[in-house]
Amino acid sequence: MAHTGPQTAELPSNEERRGYVERVLSSVTFSNAPVLKSFLEFIVSLSEEGRSDEISEYAIATQVFGRPPKFDPASDTIVRTQAYRLRLKLKEYYEREGKDDGITIQIPKGHYVPIFQFRSQNGLHELVPPNAVPVRLEPISAAPTAMRVDKPWMRITGVILLASVVFICGLAIGIRWSNQWQSALAAKLTQGIEAQFWTGFLNSGRHITVSFMDLHYLTSDSGTLLPIHGESPAAERAAPADPKNAANPKLAAAAGRLYYENGYAALGDMLAVHRLALLFTTLGANTTVTRAHQITLDELRNNSLVFLGDFQDRSTVIWLPEHWPWRFAFRNTSGLWGKYIIDTGAPAGVDSHFGLGRDPDSGVIRTDYALVSVIPGVTPTRRIVNLAGLTTSGTQGAAEFMSSEAGLRELLTAIGTKQNGYLVFPRFFQCVVRVEVAHGIDVISTKYVTGAAFEPER
Repeated sequence: MAHTGPQTAELPSNEERRGYVERVLSSVTFSNAPVLKSFLEFIVSLSEEGRSDEISEYAIATQVFGRPPKFDPASDTIVRTQAYRLRLKLKEYYEREGKDDGITIQIPKGHYVPIFQFRSQNGLHELVPPNAVPVRLEPISAAPTAMRVDKPWMRITGVILLASVVFICGLAIGIRWSNQWQSALAAKLTQGIEAQFWTGFLNSGRHITVSFMDLHYLTSDSGTLLPIHGESPAAERAAPADPKNAANPKLAAAAGRLYYENGYAALGDMLAVHRLALLFTTLGANTTVTRAHQITLDELRNNSLVFLGDFQDRSTVIWLPEHWPWRFAFRNTSGLWGKYIIDTGAPAGVDSHFGLGRDPDSGVIRTDYALVSVIPGVTPTRRIVNLAGLTTSGTQGAAEFMSSEAGLRELLTAIGTKQNGYLVFPRFFQCVVRVEVAHGIDVISTKYVTGAAFEPER
């Protein structure tokens, strides 16, 4: 949206703001970031209604991210984390699609009130708070003084009455808008492509299980964590451990008494659990979150499962990974994370490897990849959704992709099959998702790369 006419210090009108926000939200940059889109739309809507003073960490947490009324900003950083991601996403937009836009949106650090301004040829105007609307001086009436009734108490009373009416109307509109916004969001999800995909995984009681890898370590009295060599033992937490089980016996010998520790989980896995639980709750489903080693065969018979992370050590109860068209492999490397995704059906000579992308100067991870696999469960009526990244950021990205309207629509367009003239998701498939990250860990965006439906081999 280009601003025509002379550049002034005036702010864009509400109409210009709304049109511009819609332009930003419909951009390719924001296409796979539904959470950030909801965040931006919420704070812009309050700002347009003159309710910027209501834009707070608590309001955003409870009304955008579904946090309970007892939300505590001191212990839950969801809003600050997503605000940081939103600023990065806007920066990415202005570096690419929006580099020629005549209007910009900024969310200065320290608060969440969006600031709109016109962009001049020499840069941006000084930031002006959105409620500081410039005052236009009107010409004074030339009517005779005798014809004017201009008592001070009447002016004051009129101003108070007008302000009261505006406040009451604004409050009523705001409450109605907030209720309609939340109701519309729930209705949209329960009828949209998210429901089309995920409803098929719910059992008759509308239940689904989400499972994550519970990593095992050895720990010392001082809290030092040591990797375990080979397969993780089925030991209780804090049970005495044999130093021989440590990957580095020399470190284990110097650490003193050792115990088993499985009380840690990967950050990306936990963010993925949170994202999926929010979606399933909105769809009216009951969600059970469990550690991988707690999954029983009976639970797999009765429920479909979303499993986060690599499935290698659970292959005794699911379809064996060596039959998967895409799978994980490892290359010999002296650096971190030699894991990559490989297409086993690719023709000879075709590069079918998807590995981590790093910044050439700093070596920091910029691109992760995730493998999404919808595979058979232990009974014909059950299926397993496996979301696994090369790192846990990739796992988080896979969860965001598979729970977003844009991601699922992209997937359906790419691998959907036609039934009665409509595209539907295949029952079994795999796909590779590209995940862009910042600072080596924070997910910025996701994008479908490749994938296909398949018939499982038993």
